[in-house]
Amino acid sequence: MKNIANILICTFVLGSTLTFAGQSEDKATATPVNALPASAPALESPAPQKDKLAADTKYSAEQKASLVELKLKSAK
Repeated sequence: MKNIANILICTFVLGSTLTFAGQSEDKATATPVNALPASAPALESPAPQKDKLAADTKYSAEQKASLVELKLKSAK
């Protein structure tokens, strides 16, 4: 009984799939001409310029601690 139910369900699903697939083939057909978009010519352009990074700022230990609101145990 279990096998019969599984076979009927699989048959129904397969039949539905084939029916819907047959209906959708009529509407959208892919040919080599319309499968891919038309290619555009490659444009030559210069390489992007690198942005100059800000110079590394040298902070003292006290300045770094004040930035994050910490208190140093040993201060000059």
